[in-house]
Amino acid sequence: MARVWEQEKEFRALIAMDWEQLGYEDAAAWVLAASWDDWYDLLNWIECAKSGKIQEWQIFPPVIDGVNTIGDRRGELYDRIRMMEQQDPDFRRWHLRQPFDRAGEREYMPAWLAYATAVWELAQQRRTEYYDQLEAERATARRNRPQPEVPAHLLPEPKAQPDKPRFRVIPHNSGFAPGVDEMQLNRLNSQLEEEELLAKLTGSGTTEPEPESQPEKPPFRVVPNHSKLAPGVESMNLNHLAAELDDELFLAKMERDRAREREQEKSQ
Repeated sequence: MARVWEQEKEFRALIAMDWEQLGYEDAAAWVLAASWDDWYDLLNWIECAKSGKIQEWQIFPPVIDGVNTIGDRRGELYDRIRMMEQQDPDFRRWHLRQPFDRAGEREYMPAWLAYATAVWELAQQRRTEYYDQLEAERATARRNRPQPEVPAHLLPEPKAQPDKPRFRVIPHNSGFAPGVDEMQLNRLNSQLEEEELLAKLTGSGTTEPEPESQPEKPPFRVVPNHSKLAPGVESMNLNHLAAELDDELFLAKMERDRAREREQEKSQ
């Protein structure tokens, strides 16, 4: 039995073929030589296989000159078997007793289709990328186009605008004497308020009396002046906002000076 088994392994090795590898090699050669019509015919065969009308191993791709097909590979196998039968009678008797088996041939077409389908999908992917890039470039070109210019004869004629009168300052006759600044009438009042505020901050309550050697100043008296302002408008409060801002700045300065003095005392 060992001798018979060794002889059978030897005979089988003589006619063994790697159908899967042959399918890959023949598919690579077919892809390089196929035209668009060949591809469309192959896609129709694949659709038939997907619909269940045929099996994958039953697909017959378009024949191209110079490219091996499964029929060519099967012919190579038969030539090898015929040559072995002529050379070895034992091989001929052994082969006649073997059942007809095409299981190996059925590995050829799935391998062939796997390679061809992968190439087609890659081609479609690159084709999609190409058209996407082309569309992006066209969109960029559309965005960068200058705005269209309307011809002058299509535009309405502009309406003539009336000339605006020139700006002119109308003088106002005031009842003040020449050289008197109305905005500075509250200066003395602001100074007195600052002195009173300073006296409150120092805690004295009143200002120090002047030396007796100095003559007494005459009392301050406001001389009324008739102006041409409208009734209800008080000219003395025109600078009221400025006076309040000056007071806030003065208080802030006093607080900073006191804080600086306290820090110097602590450091000493």
